[in-house]
Amino acid sequence: MQVQITNQHSHRTATRQGRKAAKNSASSPVEKSPFQSLLEEVLPASTPQSADLQDLWLELPAVERDLLEHPSNANLDRYRQTVLQIAREVLQQNVKVRKVFRQNSRKEKVELTLLEFVNHKLRKMAEAILNPDLPAFYLLRTTSEIRGVLLDYRQ
Repeated sequence: MQVQITNQHSHRTATRQGRKAAKNSASSPVEKSPFQSLLEEVLPASTPQSADLQDLWLELPAVERDLLEHPSNANLDRYRQTVLQIAREVLQQNVKVRKVFRQNSRKEKVELTLLEFVNHKLRKMAEAILNPDLPAFYLLRTTSEIRGVLLDYRQ
């Protein structure tokens, strides 16, 4: 099993700053949705990492709406990147990977990889990502499958 965690801090910071600038430039006051209130309760923006994750979750509905209203490769790629960033952030903040060496019953040295969930609230978010009923991630899987079928058909 291989686990790879990349640090894309510079990209995250740049996109977060772009989102903050877009939020500040909005002229009309926007009411908080119930989802936004729940998100702030579950994931307070107390650290830069949780602020990034919160921004991504709040950005997801707009990106999803753009994809549904104006289907294009650019919108699909933007949607895919947002969903993948959410998944990456949740896993990066929530999962610790440890390697443990043990002996089995035949006195052979065995390497075990342990995944520890650090934060139970983020664990629930990680489970939500894997939940087939969550429309954002289901839509991404479906569009990827459709794209694959079309590419196969084209060949």
